[in-house]
Amino acid sequence: MKVQACSVLLPLYNGSKFIDQSFNTILASMREIDELVIVNDGSEDISVEDLKKLESRDSRIKIISKEHSGLVETLNYGIQLCENELIARADIDDKYSPKRISRQIQFMSNHPNCAAVFSDYQIQDVSGRNLGIIPTAISPLLTRFSLINPQRTPHPSVMFRKSAVLEVNGYKSEYYPAEDLSLWIDLSKSFEIATIPETLLYYTLHKGNITSKNQSLMIAKTESLITSFGKKISIEAILHEAERTFNIYDFTTHAMTRKVLFFRDLSRYLRQNPEYRFTHLPKQISLFAQTCRPNLIPVVLDLKKMQKRRKNL
Repeated sequence: MKVQACSVLLPLYNGSKFIDQSFNTILASMREIDELVIVNDGSEDISVEDLKKLESRDSRIKIISKEHSGLVETLNYGIQLCENELIARADIDDKYSPKRISRQIQFMSNHPNCAAVFSDYQIQDVSGRNLGIIPTAISPLLTRFSLINPQRTPHPSVMFRKSAVLEVNGYKSEYYPAEDLSLWIDLSKSFEIATIPETLLYYTLHKGNITSKNQSLMIAKTESLITSFGKKISIEAILHEAERTFNIYDFTTHAMTRKVLFFRDLSRYLRQNPEYRFTHLPKQISLFAQTCRPNLIPVVLDLKKMQKRRKNL
C-alpha cells in the first residue's frame, strides 16, 4: 500500500510568541513526506524576513504571506495551497503528540468513508498546567451526535479530506467564529466523521484565543447551528448505537467520562426537543444511568471544575 502524505495547515496571525514552544511539536509529529503549509495572514508581530528564516529550518515548511483578511478566508486559501488530499489542522499556540499524524493517517487509510477524524485532547494553560482531558465519542454516529455539544470535536485536532471539504464549499464566513462547527455539520450530512480515543492535541487556553476574544458571538452562532442541527437527529438510531459503543468505551481510557458526556449530549437533545418521548431506552443505557448514578457525581463535578478554571483564565 502506498504511504499517504499529509499537509499540515497552520494559519498564522500575531502568534510569534508561541513559535518556540509549539513549532517543534508540530514538526516532530510530521513525517519526511509531509508538508507544513503556514499561511501568514498579515501578522504584525513577525516580519516576512523572520518567517523566511523559519522556512529555511526545514525543507518541509512552506510559508505564504498575504494581506490580513481573517481566519475563514485564510483557511480556505490555505486548503487550496495544500498539495495533499489529507490535511491536518494545526494552531501555533497548541502542542501535539509525536503520534498525531501517523495515527490519523492510519485511521483515514482504514476508513475511506470518513471525511474527518478528531482526537481526545488535553486543555492546558500557557505554563503547561493540565486543566483536564476532553474524551471523544469515538463512533461516527456518536461523534456526529456530539456536535450538539461541540467541545468534543476541537478544530486544531482534525484531519480531513481536502476533496470532501471542497465538496461542501469549505469554511463559511457567515458562521465565524463557529466556522469549524458549521463545517463539521456540513461534512456529517454526506460523510462519516469520527474520533480517535487518544490524546493527540494539547490545547493551550489563553486570553488571546479566538474562542476567548469572541465568546459572546461564538455562543450566538453556535446556538443557532446546534438548534437547527438537533432537530434533524434520529435519536432512536443514536440510542441503539450508544448501547453498542458503551461496550467499546469499557476498553478505552476515560470510559466513565465518555459515558457521562453521552448523557450530557442526550440531555441537550431532550431540552431542544421537549416533545420527544422514549419508545425504547436500551437496557444497558438504562442500567448505567440507574446503577452508576453515585459514580457520575464526581465526574460531573470534575467537568464543572474544569469549565470554571477555563472561564477564569
